[in-house]
Amino acid sequence: MTTRTAILGFSAALPVIFAIGWQFFDGGPRFELTATIPPRATPSTASGSPVAMSSGVAMGEQVVASIDHSGTSSQHTSPHMPGLIREMNDQERATMLREMMHQIRQGTAEQKQTLVTSLVAMDHADAFQALSDAFHQTKDAETRQLIAAALKGYVGMDREARELVTSLIALGGDAVLVDAASDAIARSADEDTIQHLQELLHDPTIPSGARERLMHTISTVATSAAAPALVRLLDGDQQDADLRAAAASGLASIGDESSLDALLHHATPSEAGSEQVQPVLKALREIRSPALRERLLATAQMAGDPLLRQSLEASVENITFAASSLYNPSQSAP
Repeated sequence: MTTRTAILGFSAALPVIFAIGWQFFDGGPRFELTATIPPRATPSTASGSPVAMSSGVAMGEQVVASIDHSGTSSQHTSPHMPGLIREMNDQERATMLREMMHQIRQGTAEQKQTLVTSLVAMDHADAFQALSDAFHQTKDAETRQLIAAALKGYVGMDREARELVTSLIALGGDAVLVDAASDAIARSADEDTIQHLQELLHDPTIPSGARERLMHTISTVATSAAAPALVRLLDGDQQDADLRAAAASGLASIGDESSLDALLHHATPSEAGSEQVQPVLKALREIRSPALRERLLATAQMAGDPLLRQSLEASVENITFAASSLYNPSQSAP
């Protein structure tokens, strides 16, 4: 049994661990019930080597707003960047995040914006857990909007942080936060992210309503790094037709040459029946990459299958319309 399998087994038994406790801030004790995302096993890349832990943000110090006990705001330099947060021990990190949570609750709009942006820039699983906690614990619409907007901008590289954001898609309790997590993962996914989404889909303990959210994320992935995993889903003997259709749509969203090759490979009826081709033809119609227009047009002209030709011509038409609408915004969609 691999480490990944063992931890996934644990995750299946305990998908959500609830941290129940008293937290003391300036305003007094507060009883909380906050879902904590369980850990996932250390994955490997397609070549078998461990995924490197790195950061998309340079190390350094960031000036953030701080609120002292008198309620006045001051500026101080605090180590909130990825490399430095990993140098902290668990207690130091928890103390820093707890203070930032307090500041998010009490600060001005500008201070909250700086703090939530700092938490995302940390690219650390604990920081994203703190963001999730802050989102679910506040009823302030402005704060929730700031957190969701900052999460949408996530493009980090840390494996554990990305896994936690991915898990929020399945386990998040608020549609706004879930949508933000889905958008962030669609823009930053790699092969292991697709594998994680697939694992969540097959986890029997995940809420039934999460399946549609996970499928949507796969279908909107737009990163070339995720393409090989999507191709494997399309090539494999998938019993899950919805998952195969989501993979095809994801390849259409990526819209590069290799993704088009994979879709065209599956775009003609096979012995298994033409119903397997329908999601691929639909995905071909969804391609919006101007760089592929000429190839799509040439392939359509040579296509012997009328359904394939219609799908390719529809994609060319949509790409052409999108380009022309830039110069004539009042033009109606075809």
